[in-house]
Amino acid sequence: MTRRMRGALALHFAFTFPASAFCQPTAPIWRQSSTLQMELHRQYHDTVPLGTMVTDVSAADLNGDGADELLLSVQSLFSPTLNVRVISSLDGRLLNSIMIPQTSLVSSAFVVPGNDFDGDGINDILVGVLDMSTVYAFSSRNSSLLFSRTVVDTSTFTGSQFGSGLTSFSDVTGDGVDEIAVGAPGVNGFSGEVQIYSVATQSLVRTIAVPNSSGLGKIVKVLPDINGDSRDDLLVASYDSQVRVFSGVDGSVIYQAGFGALPGTSPDVKAIEVLGDIDSDGYADFAVAYNPVAGGIRRAGEISYLSGASGALMHTFAANSPSAEGNLYFVHVKNIGDYDLDGVDDAVLFSNAVTSRGFEGFTRVVSGRTLQMMFTETDMPLTDIPRSYHLTSIADPSGSARRSLVLSHHTLPTGGPEISYSVWSFERVWQSTSDISTATGGTIRWEFDYGTGAANNYFLLVGSETGTSGFSLL
Repeated sequence: MTRRMRGALALHFAFTFPASAFCQPTAPIWRQSSTLQMELHRQYHDTVPLGTMVTDVSAADLNGDGADELLLSVQSLFSPTLNVRVISSLDGRLLNSIMIPQTSLVSSAFVVPGNDFDGDGINDILVGVLDMSTVYAFSSRNSSLLFSRTVVDTSTFTGSQFGSGLTSFSDVTGDGVDEIAVGAPGVNGFSGEVQIYSVATQSLVRTIAVPNSSGLGKIVKVLPDINGDSRDDLLVASYDSQVRVFSGVDGSVIYQAGFGALPGTSPDVKAIEVLGDIDSDGYADFAVAYNPVAGGIRRAGEISYLSGASGALMHTFAANSPSAEGNLYFVHVKNIGDYDLDGVDDAVLFSNAVTSRGFEGFTRVVSGRTLQMMFTETDMPLTDIPRSYHLTSIADPSGSARRSLVLSHHTLPTGGPEISYSVWSFERVWQSTSDISTATGGTIRWEFDYGTGAANNYFLLVGSETGTSGFSLL
């Protein structure tokens, strides 16, 4: 295998694939500009057809083995079929594949773990297909269809966008089965709404709407009970500069809150993530990742932390490039559990930028207790143009108390129309700040150079710290 180095750090590589369904990809060329005590000990990949992209990734235990599985929505530009895949995070095996016929060759789809709708003790699967304005619930055990609903609205050019926000939450109808909340930001002249459905009765329970809102339901998340009725509440984003929390029981507004968008701008919300109890008031808090937009131009992104109990703004992280080049655009924030084992959940902030080195991704891990960066920014130059990013976390496959971070992107290679997809998982990327500090301000730089044979593959790398310099792929 070809290898490149900077300084005296040697990189050692070996590959093992436990199942015949997986084959070795064209070897990437790695170079690293600083010492990082880290070992990459698993790699899996699967070749997919030309023009294939992954539109979403999430994770949960979907087969009852106690380990999280990766849940992917895979779309081909040349086939009107959406493929929902369940992949083991332990050995990379394809555990399940659900095919959904579509009416559009280019579609946006979201996949999220659902609660247990069929009573078999295993989380089920929710899929939202925006171009079809349809939401599905499938059994994780046998792939049977448990629920489907289509909501079409032709009053706006965007359509209903039914399924843009999608989650399941605690039973409020008394039928013993948890409910589904679906965002439809394009309905009612783009005012938007959230629709609550009973899986047990296949019926609409209620509709949540707000007069004069803009795109209500773009993102829908569960916020653990904050109004004392022992039921989950709903955290909802829209296209205006507000987030709103609604009662899961009756749909009433508990509060609405702004999240720091600059005056004269409208925010392009990228993600909302429920965190741990950051302010120690007994309630889970949350973060909003967004880009202020003015005159059609996106400004550098921000991530705001808000109180789950009241919506009060606690802190805002601005996107400042470590190299002072270009603007960073936050695209995701993810709860990674108690990373530093201090009793409070921590988070990863991920952003990308265009610099003199090309397209780069930057990752920061933030302490939930102190709201300080626990380790310095890392950046990952990308030789191809990034089209989208997705972020999730999984229970550590090696069994440690820390979760692993899974980052995916697919790109449009400059040399042709192929679309490739890759996933990196970094289990524990630091031991202490001094171990990874560099003379250039603590930036750790990775460069991934793929040969043409790597196009249309996706990769899973799971990393852990080690006592030796460098890392190995085993």
